[in-house]
Amino acid sequence: MINIFRSLASIHIEGNKSQALKADVFSVDENKVPFVYIPITSPNGTEMDIFVKEGDQVLVGTLIGRRKDFYVPVFSSVSGIVKGRASIYNPLAGRATEHLEIANDFKKTRAKPLKIVSFDSDYKDIISAIKEAGIVGLGGAGFPTYFKYENSSNIDTIIINGVECEPYLSTDCKLLQNHALDVIKGSELLRLAAQADKVIIVLKNDKTALVEILSKYLDNFPHASIKFVKDIYPMGWERLLIKRVLKRTYNELPKEAHVIVNNVATAMATAQALIKGEPITHRTITISGNAIKQSVNVRAPIGTPMSHIIQEIGGYTADEVIAFTGGPMTSRAIKDDSYVLQASMNGYTAIKPVFYHQVPCLRCGACTAACPVGIQPIEIKMALDSNNTNRLIKLNANRCVECGICSYVCPSFIEVADAAIRAKGKVRIQNAKREMAKKGSVK
Repeated sequence: MINIFRSLASIHIEGNKSQALKADVFSVDENKVPFVYIPITSPNGTEMDIFVKEGDQVLVGTLIGRRKDFYVPVFSSVSGIVKGRASIYNPLAGRATEHLEIANDFKKTRAKPLKIVSFDSDYKDIISAIKEAGIVGLGGAGFPTYFKYENSSNIDTIIINGVECEPYLSTDCKLLQNHALDVIKGSELLRLAAQADKVIIVLKNDKTALVEILSKYLDNFPHASIKFVKDIYPMGWERLLIKRVLKRTYNELPKEAHVIVNNVATAMATAQALIKGEPITHRTITISGNAIKQSVNVRAPIGTPMSHIIQEIGGYTADEVIAFTGGPMTSRAIKDDSYVLQASMNGYTAIKPVFYHQVPCLRCGACTAACPVGIQPIEIKMALDSNNTNRLIKLNANRCVECGICSYVCPSFIEVADAAIRAKGKVRIQNAKREMAKKGSVK
């Protein structure tokens, strides 16, 4: 039996969020963005159906394509002319992929609004509107939101995850400060889509100042409430969040516990799309870290080169940095900022390199004690080093949630998390091969 309270609840990680939270949101001057580049390849490598061609005029919100793996429409973030395709590094795919290049005409002309709904609409119409708006998880996962609602039943609670436990990131907190009503309205639409009884907006217990902002509107939404949780890591992980907030557990998916979890940015995007008719064309993300001159939340059109955004806010404080497309705990380091902003991205962190002297494992058990899923990260690393796939399977390497906490607590400075993540991939490949072999033998 996994005791996630014992294994996790005592770990606090310094947030390093104050500078970005104190600063106003920086809006990138779109007149200085001559081109945007919209990825036309899904994170799993599947190309999209493209509905525009070179030379076509597009507007802000023009439907330009749709993912094939899931039904996810993609929209232009600027008005202008489609210039063609460009191959650009895509950190979500882990390689260079095709992007649609659009020349900005700087007019910001908007396309016809999406079909809107109301709080009196049928739940099926609300789910359909979420689907047609291309709403995806904006906390980093990018999973299609409609899919959670089409494939769930007997849901009684919607949790809006505003915990944001990843260091440096403060996007959701900033959105709650500036767009609280949209977040609450979006939460209510999600509740109606699931036919749930209630919405719980969950915040860390150091964010009490947000109560005053949210309370201005909560009286008009009696099904919504606020709940606080401890400032520990990784409290934003939905399994731990559901356990702490509702005292419920599940095996595979939150819907088994009659819960759907969405994050703050997704709730806001839902309101803006379903009430105002505006698809996701812009994104607010946190740019932070001790290698960034100005830590700030930035709003920019989807497809804006990240290098341009960094330049606009003042650049770096060092010639050599370690950068992440998100926070440093759950994101993997990238080679540079030569990629573009995508809808599911919630941050960019750049820190100055710190060099540690790695020593042999002390067998202290810190990584195992800290692991939120109760696996043994150092044993997994040793099995990976010896290429022992069968032992990796026995050690349940595939259960790693990639939170990074094992490396964080390791006194020997061993990159245990990286090994666990690679082991997880190795086990998945092995399991897939076994499934294919079984199917082959059945035939």
